Amino acid sequence: MAKKDSAVKARQRAREQMAAKLAEQRKREQANEADLATFFETEDALTAAADERDAAITKAHSDYDKATGKVTATRSSALAAIRGRGETVADLATLTGLTTREVNALLKTTHSSSPAEKKTAEKTVESATATDRSATAEPTTKTEVTPEPLGSSDALAS
Repeated sequence: MAKKDSAVKARQRAREQMAAKLAEQRKREQANEADLATFFETEDALTAAADERDAAITKAHSDYDKATGKVTATRSSALAAIRGRGETVADLATLTGLTTREVNALLKTTHSSSPAEKKTAEKTVESATATDRSATAEPTTKTEVTPEPLGSSDALAS
C-alpha cells in the first residue's frame, strides 16, 4: 500500500506542478495579448500622424509653388521687357548673373500660355539653377560689367 500511496502522491504532485505551470503560461499569454492589443492600437495613431504630415507637405509645396510662380512670372516679364528692347540672352545673363540656360528658361515662361507650361518652365529654371550651381565646386569670380544706359548716344543714333 505504501507503494500505491507513493504513486498517488507522485501523480498528485505532478498534476499540481503542471497546473501551476499552465496557470503561469495562461497569465503570460494574457499579458502578451494585452500588449499586442496596445501595439496594434498605435498603428492608427501612426497612420494619422503620417496623413497629417503628408497633408502639411502638400500644403507647403502648394504655397511654395504659388509664391515662386508669382516671383518667376515677375522675373520673366522683366527679362522679356529688357529682351524686347534689343538685349541679347548673353547680355541678360551677364547683367543678371544667371546662365544663358536660366535666362532662356525664364524667357520661355513669359511666352508660355498654359499654367502647366509655366510650371514646367519654372521647374526647368530651378533644375538649371541647381545643375549650374552644383557643376561649379569653386565660386567663380565675375567681372563687373557696367551696362550702358538705355538712352545712350549709340541707341539714339539708330
